[in-house]
Amino acid sequence: MRPARLLLVAAQITVGSALVAGGLIVWTIPYHYSRALGIAFELIRSDARYVVIGDSITAIASPATVCGKPAINAGIPNYTTEDYGSALAIFRPLLGERRVFVALGTNDTWPGAPSYAGFGREYGKLLQRLGGRVEAVVLVPPARYGVRYPDRTRRDRVNAIITALANAARIPIVLVTTMSTTDGVHPNARGTVQWQAALRSACSASSRSVET
Repeated sequence: MRPARLLLVAAQITVGSALVAGGLIVWTIPYHYSRALGIAFELIRSDARYVVIGDSITAIASPATVCGKPAINAGIPNYTTEDYGSALAIFRPLLGERRVFVALGTNDTWPGAPSYAGFGREYGKLLQRLGGRVEAVVLVPPARYGVRYPDRTRRDRVNAIITALANAARIPIVLVTTMSTTDGVHPNARGTVQWQAALRSACSASSRSVET
């Protein structure tokens, strides 16, 4: 590695480490420190063109490449949209010029989830914080519905809110029409392929052909 490049990388790591440390000091969800740190350092060291942010579905299913380019899996299990808004305090300064796919909302649809009431506000704030980086948003995929599972009425309302906000910002929308699961919510091997195919539908025909 050339000296100039080495110095640049060292500077990025130093700045990134400071940002991460500062973010963790004010962050109040200690269970997810290790996952957040892993994503932050991946943002520092990787040349990936895309970032896919989301919850456990993203953590399971996000592919290594999107639109023919390397992508960072930035899914954090159990996260609501409001939670991820807090995570952006760490991630946003490290995004650079990367494009972002947003796949959030499932954890806001569970019965009794307190984040549901403010979902529209928090999702709108998240899109604003990402500025013009959003490549596409992914609607909440179908699941098993019931007392122990996401609420279908909530899911429909959440998807309607995402659609309205994305349309207002002229952001492409990804619809996952079918997703096979292991437990009614999380994708199995087949569901992962289905989710990834939906995600890639937002890419141009030429970039999709690179990945097939």
